[in-house]
Amino acid sequence: MLTELPGAIVSALEASGFIGIWDWNVTTGEVRLDPRSAAMVAGDADLATQVITLDRALNCLHPDDRNWVRGEIVKMGRTEGSISAEYRVQLPSGEIRWLLDRGRVTRQSDGTLRGYGVWTDITDSRQMAELDEPASGLEIATDHCLIARAEIQKAGSPLLQHLTDVLLLELGRSLARSYTHTAGSLH
Repeated sequence: MLTELPGAIVSALEASGFIGIWDWNVTTGEVRLDPRSAAMVAGDADLATQVITLDRALNCLHPDDRNWVRGEIVKMGRTEGSISAEYRVQLPSGEIRWLLDRGRVTRQSDGTLRGYGVWTDITDSRQMAELDEPASGLEIATDHCLIARAEIQKAGSPLLQHLTDVLLLELGRSLARSYTHTAGSLH
């Protein structure tokens, strides 16, 4: 693991966002993580090098990403395939980080299926990419409406709260249509 590498290599890996490695015995369901992976993905550094289940290993997956990520991992295990996926984890502190997960499952000489891979923290690059994308007028209007709604809620006006809720609903529908249209034009 990382502690076994020379200091310069460890420093370079950490500077690149490298978190750590995972080792999954698909046949038995056993997973082992290094200390940094155990802290970031399982939410408990004390689980490092212990045999744990896949679900325990993925304890910190963001609720919105949990089902599709687990599905991709299970598919990788069934097909002796690989994974290259970006998804979020929610740390016990509540902080959300973006990870790049890259790995592969292969059949071992004894017939068992075994997967190995790495996690890289890509939060900073995701945030920089978001800053490069200019917000649309509808996105800006929605942001302003959310701020207005918070202030109206403090003022305690049910009628104004209802009106801002209706406005936010319509803004959400318009944004969804614009995103669908944009995604459709990319193909």
